[in-house]
Amino acid sequence: MLRRMTALVICLIGTMVLFEHRSQAVANQVFGNATYCTGSHDVPKLTLIGGSRTAYYGRLHVSLNYEGHYALGDFNRDGRRDAAVVLVENEGGNLDDYSLAFLINDGTKLVHERSVHLDFWAIINSVRERAGKVVVDVFVHQEEDCHAGPTKRVKKVFDYLELGPDTLVPVAQAEDAPSATDVRYVDRNQEIQDIYNTRIPSRIRKAFTHEPNALLARKFMVVELAPVNDGGFQAVILFEGAQHPFWAQFAMSGNEDVLRSIEPLPERLDEALLDEVHSLAYERFWL
Repeated sequence: MLRRMTALVICLIGTMVLFEHRSQAVANQVFGNATYCTGSHDVPKLTLIGGSRTAYYGRLHVSLNYEGHYALGDFNRDGRRDAAVVLVENEGGNLDDYSLAFLINDGTKLVHERSVHLDFWAIINSVRERAGKVVVDVFVHQEEDCHAGPTKRVKKVFDYLELGPDTLVPVAQAEDAPSATDVRYVDRNQEIQDIYNTRIPSRIRKAFTHEPNALLARKFMVVELAPVNDGGFQAVILFEGAQHPFWAQFAMSGNEDVLRSIEPLPERLDEALLDEVHSLAYERFWL
């Protein structure tokens, strides 16, 4: 009898662990590939791929990461199940900004509506739903803590209905920033396809033939594109065999495109994106 009870307990524990594992796996798939608003005026939204995403705009970039911390509940009290997700954002340097993003169920999908700041370099212990609110158990910084070592453990309680207007997202876009329809970031096959539906990649290849530079003779892929007011355009270009993408600016001279400048960007594309653009599905985009 004791053996049967022990076996039953072990079986139940195993079932619960398996259920939790599957739930986490499903959550990672959903939240790790969702679209989020950022704190950047230049890149107001990013769609993650496998939990992370880096978008370049000129020499700068925005990185966004989902690390597996979330809670589910009816946070706006409309009877639908919403989500709260911890995100980590970085715009260069070693300043990681942790925030809690509320994803509200509109009846068909989860939409990122608001975010609240948690701390820089926070250490998340848990995220739980309690009575329609979100409780975040987290280590934050206190006086005399080093930047990377928060030591004050607190439980922060967030009620979506009581969030102030300053938590609204997305932020206003900068006046000189390209619009969402002008800029293309590496995402899925369709995003690259949209760029290659234009003639610009072939125009870039033609412009490169007039430049005495061995790098420009390599195969390349255009992974970001933005027009400028003078009729030219700017592009982020990945060359075959290069470790970093390049930022290039082109101008119109008569009926031809002329390369004005080209320089390497400071960081590589993340590994997930590099694997994607080097897959067979993208082979036709290398010129």
